[in-house]
Amino acid sequence: EIAGHKGAFSATGLGGSIVGRGAHVLIVGDYLKNREEAESQRIRDRQWASLCHDLLTRLAPVHAVVVCATRWHEDDLVGRLLRQSDPRSPLFEPKAPQYRVLKYPMRKDDGSWLFPQRFSRSWYEQQWAQLGEYGRNSLAQQEPRPREGKLLKADKTVFLAPDEFDRLAAAAGVRFARGWDLASTTKQLQKPDPDRTVGTLAGVADGRLWVADVVAGCWRAVARN
Repeated sequence: EIAGHKGAFSATGLGGSIVGRGAHVLIVGDYLKNREEAESQRIRDRQWASLCHDLLTRLAPVHAVVVCATRWHEDDLVGRLLRQSDPRSPLFEPKAPQYRVLKYPMRKDDGSWLFPQRFSRSWYEQQWAQLGEYGRNSLAQQEPRPREGKLLKADKTVFLAPDEFDRLAAAAGVRFARGWDLASTTKQLQKPDPDRTVGTLAGVADGRLWVADVVAGCWRAVARN
């Protein structure tokens, strides 16, 4: 608080205490601190739960929400907020708020660099080169994309509604089977972001891989069975 003025400012981290406090202006800034956090599904899920359950429930009737962050991952908070308002997304919520997006890519559409008054062309070129395609899409251009595997190309993936998937799979004559990649680690006993046991129900037809269901979890061997 500032003496002689109305209002107050409170600061906390995602997952920190917000009990008893509200917000007319909620600012969420740089919630991911490094690449390791960005690649952790557990951390991204935890941050999403904190945003939805802890922070957004504290908004005043008239409010503004500002999320200011580097886009480390396509499934970060910004990505999830945008998918909530996208009718094509499984996360779509018709009543979800619409966010205005402002982006400042390192390399502009005309090939010029973001801030030549501060950084030289050679500096930008070195950064561009060392980031690689995956890093450039996220950290430099603010358009994160999934890592492209050597066998499965993420940009070729098509998501279908369950009814449409069943209809097309039946028409293509897909025969499904489930395969398992087993792990026996838990968060408490092994490491904060352990390997997961994953079971995928999939089939192949017409040169396409059809994935009907994926189950994943961190279980010890006895619980897994």
